[in-house]
Order: sequence, then structure tokens, then C-alpha cells
Amino acid sequence: MLRRIFLPVLLLAGCTSLYADVTMRMGLDLKFNLALPGALPQLPFNEMLTQVKGDRGYAVIGPIVAVTDLSTGKITLLDAKTKRYAAIAIADYISKIAGSSGQGAQAMQNMPEEAKQMLAKIKFDAESRDTGRTSRIQGIDAYEREVLVHISIPVPLPGVENGLLVNLKMQVWKPKPSEFDRVPALRELAAYNDRNKGFGDPSAALRQMFGAMPGMGDHLGQMVDEMQKGGKVMLGMHMGIYVPGLGAMLDKAGKGDAKALLPPEGEPLLSVNLDLKELSSATVPAEVFSIPAGYKEAPVEDLMKGLTSALTGAKEKDAPAPQTK
Repeated sequence: MLRRIFLPVLLLAGCTSLYADVTMRMGLDLKFNLALPGALPQLPFNEMLTQVKGDRGYAVIGPIVAVTDLSTGKITLLDAKTKRYAAIAIADYISKIAGSSGQGAQAMQNMPEEAKQMLAKIKFDAESRDTGRTSRIQGIDAYEREVLVHISIPVPLPGVENGLLVNLKMQVWKPKPSEFDRVPALRELAAYNDRNKGFGDPSAALRQMFGAMPGMGDHLGQMVDEMQKGGKVMLGMHMGIYVPGLGAMLDKAGKGDAKALLPPEGEPLLSVNLDLKELSSATVPAEVFSIPAGYKEAPVEDLMKGLTSALTGAKEKDAPAPQTK
């Protein structure tokens, strides 16, 4: 679920967070801290690449490539495996991810009234602070902001009065203000973000994606707002997802065996790391943003299926070979 929600937004943000010629490469690691037998599911890729030239952006997450053009407001998805492409307005891209073009609203209408009431009663608090910690990331002096998110979900659980509690703890690393004068690529990042004024902003995207669910769009938008305090340029992030008291809940439910699969109390169930591997202002070739020769246009829904498979690691059947006359 986390992959389906956030990674498509990261893909869009990767395309639309830079200005002029910039290359940014981020290492990506997602880890489930559960003692399950056998191998745990892993992302089928471990980095995100973004390149920008003027108003055009190029982002790669796994096998899926997305090219955006801010002057036209369009995004083009490329699938190198099947040599297909599809172009769509960025606003429509967000809607299709969310299903808000019809499926999301329909699902909300079909949801039982009790479930709607539970969603409406979810409590969500987000706060952030400057920790005072500093580091040097790829030669750039950085400081840390901590973002804490507390979610209370009113679901009936054995021995629990207030429902399920979920906490997110994020350490977000940002450049020190003086570094923008020293590092040209950082200046380009900040200039483009300022010029864009929210175009492709993950906060706005999340609000739209979850608009059909009571409060969720605003809650997730609030989380991103806290992450962006102090500037939108990010050099790294560590996020842990915690469910305090989950072991005790399983004991009361008679699921002691399941409790043994959990990490020690105080350790995250899931951790996500983003680390800057490269930031360069070297010239990006114009052909990077062109549709490669031999690619065939396909329905955007087909390319979106490939995107979902890439993000979840699910297997997707190869597209049928085009018929020749």
C-alpha cells in the first residue's frame, strides 16, 4: 500500500523539482523488519534518477521512465521492456493513480457507512523541528529536520480503548542556506521550485489523490507540508513506521506466535531510506527527453499497469507482440 501511494508521487516530483541542467541520483531502500520465513518482498530497484533541462524533466524508477514538459503540462511514460509510450496531462496522471477519475469516488460510495464514519474519526497530528544535527552529504553541508506523525485509527481491538496507533518518524536532511550560493545545482533546484509554485507539488497531489476519503487528503498533505518546511530541496531522508503496543495487542488476542514475528518494541515495522548519491549541473543531452525510435504508442492505462507492477514488484505479463500485416 505504501508503495502504491507514495512512489508514483515521487516519480512526478522527481520530474518536476529541478530547473536548467541538473542530474540527481538518489539511493532508495525499503525494508520490512519482520521475522517472516523466507525472503521478504523487496523493491525491484534501488535508486531514482532525475535529469532536467529547462522545462523538461526525466525521471526513472525501476523500468519505468517518465518525461515531463512543464510548458505543455504533459507527462510521457516510457516502458523500455515493451518499447511502448503514452502521453497524458499531469493532472490526469494523478487522477489515474488515485482512481479519482471514477474508481476512487465509486469505492467511497460503496463503502459501508461504519467504515466511512471510522475514516472520518481518524486523528492525525504532524509536527516538525530542527534537531540541531548536521552532516556533510556528497560535499554539501546539511542539517536535519525531524518530522513526527501520529495517527489514531478507531478500529476495535482486544484490550485497546483508543484503537490502533501508528507513528511515523522521519529525519529529513536539507542543505544549509549558505550552500545555495556555493553549489550551482542547489540554486537551480531552489529556483525551479520557486518558479513552479506548486506545479506537481506532492502535497497538492496527495490532497487530490485522497480527496474522496474523509480527511485523508488533508492529513497526508499536512505531512508533506511539514517535510517541506525549511525548503523543498532534500538531500536524504530516513523514515520509520511504528505501531506501539502491537505485541501486547497480539498477546491479548491470543496471537502470541504472531508476536514473535515482530521487531523488538521501539523498532520500526518498516523503514525507508533515501540517500543522495549524485548531484551535478553538467549538461544533459537534449535527446534524453525524446521518445526513442521504435517505440509504439499505447493506451495510458496499459503503461500505468506497468508502473504499478514496477512499484510493487508484481509480475506483469508481457504485452502481446504487435501484429504485422
